Amino acid sequence: MSILFGPGATQALFRITDPRIISELERPGIRPGFSNPFKLDGRVWGVTALTVIPTAVLLANLSWWNDSSSVWTLLIPIWLILLVSFSVIGLMSFTIVSLFKNSGREAIRIAAVLAYGRPACTIPFLLALAPVVVICVGLVVPTFLFLPALIAATFNRLVLDGLGIPIHDPLAPSDERRIEEAKAQSRRRFGP
Repeated sequence: MSILFGPGATQALFRITDPRIISELERPGIRPGFSNPFKLDGRVWGVTALTVIPTAVLLANLSWWNDSSSVWTLLIPIWLILLVSFSVIGLMSFTIVSLFKNSGREAIRIAAVLAYGRPACTIPFLLALAPVVVICVGLVVPTFLFLPALIAATFNRLVLDGLGIPIHDPLAPSDERRIEEAKAQSRRRFGP
């Protein structure tokens, strides 16, 4: 049953962690969040099929040839690089399909361009995210409670940044606050 509802639930997770949503009133509620996994969206299933199948094949290759003394073991580093690449492209594709109205193939194409076209941004992002993932996997509870939302939120931000879509900073001061700060700095410290 989880295979049937997995892609829809993943799409709902990526929609809920959209960083462009500022107010809690704009965030999807409980009813749309729980009804979304039961909707069959062909775009999400396309992204799932086009990214999960190669990832599963690579994982099978790694598990099968890992303990062998065959010539195929020389390909293990390449398979690891491809595994990370397909995982990143798959997560970026879920972001694009969840937040925009692109088809599955367009989403994968855009995600591949973002992943490979900006290695100066993607590689440090993965290096910063990897220790957090390792710590969460080492501790069982964060793996189920925090890690999925953390990964969805960070990949949403990476894709929106790559596409040049502005994200409102909730901690940035408002225009009125900037004016008040400018007035406070221009006043004299002593005297009238």
